[in-house]
Amino acid sequence: MTVRTVQVGDIQMAFRWDGVPDGPVIMMAHAMGTSHRIWDSQVTALSGRYRILRYDWRGHGATEAPEGPYILSQIEADAVGLMDALELETVNWVGISTGGMIGQGLAINYPTRISSLTLCNTTSQANPWYRDWVAERQAVMRQDGMAPVWEMTNDCGSPMRLS
Repeated sequence: MTVRTVQVGDIQMAFRWDGVPDGPVIMMAHAMGTSHRIWDSQVTALSGRYRILRYDWRGHGATEAPEGPYILSQIEADAVGLMDALELETVNWVGISTGGMIGQGLAINYPTRISSLTLCNTTSQANPWYRDWVAERQAVMRQDGMAPVWEMTNDCGSPMRLS
């Protein structure tokens, strides 16, 4: 399938479907500074059984990036807006890093919309270390675009790696 867009609130939001058309829906949310493509390797393993919805959240990938700053509740509302636009009552949520934070917010603020949560490399609070890390990533994105942040995310030596 190819990436498509739909109007959600004040933005055109990019998404794509993979997997079987009649399977349970898994909605996958990526990390900051990446896109729905971070899940490419998982699609093969899941596509025989699930209907997989991957999307680019506000300001990422092919989704519009209106003037910020953005707040988590706004990004949560965008996810629910995408679900509404695609006529999805509930989803099984899979989120990595900020995508996991979005999922936690959805489970708290929109509990009837989430059937299950799978959270990867995420946190439930923005402590000082995390806020500094986000500020560093935002500075890199403003100066050099998304490509270096993608490399930082996929680099084994990145500060995200815990050993």
